[in-house]
Amino acid sequence: FWAIVSDVDLESEKIRWIGEIRFHLWAFWMVFKLRKYRGTFKYCGEEIKNKDQQLNSVQEEDISRRIEEEKKEEGEVQETQEKEYDFSYFSVNNTKFAGAGMNNAPLSKIDDGHMDIVIQEGDEVGRTKVLKFMLNFEEGQYFDNNGDINSRLAMSYKKAKNFTLKPDLDFLPQNEDGSPDFDSQTFGWYSIDGEKYPPCQVKGATINKGLAVT
Repeated sequence: FWAIVSDVDLESEKIRWIGEIRFHLWAFWMVFKLRKYRGTFKYCGEEIKNKDQQLNSVQEEDISRRIEEEKKEEGEVQETQEKEYDFSYFSVNNTKFAGAGMNNAPLSKIDDGHMDIVIQEGDEVGRTKVLKFMLNFEEGQYFDNNGDINSRLAMSYKKAKNFTLKPDLDFLPQNEDGSPDFDSQTFGWYSIDGEKYPPCQVKGATINKGLAVT
């Protein structure tokens, strides 16, 4: 996770003693403060417009050859789409559930060779749309009665083979040498399984059916 939801997860530790309701209380506080998180996002894949949308068929490549090619490329991913965003929400999943009762990637299939990336972004996304999204994302209620992405949520749902996320670090305090001072930063961190990681560039890619289970 990154953006508001990661701040909710990490910062609400201050009131952990009140139980699970801490997430909801801190979420309302974050909606009131309405921080924006600028960054560049690239991905190779498809944007989902309807929950019944079928992905374009991709011919399976030889797994061993793909692994060797990726080693030669030293982990570089090949992106086909790029955009700079003002994020309110960003998550990457390979399963439907990110936690108990949190079905935030309802179209995810662990064996479809894609990561499910959910984004809420936009320069003009205000508190109302952020609040609507926060009230719906835990149950993955992103779709209207026709199965289309709900336009009122100002969000996008992507199926990606690979991606790169590069947060804009201009909002970070700086050390004397001009480098980002992560130690003094209090918000905008990644939350990975509840753990805190600095908002540096991150890349991800899938190797479909790369692990044989017998």
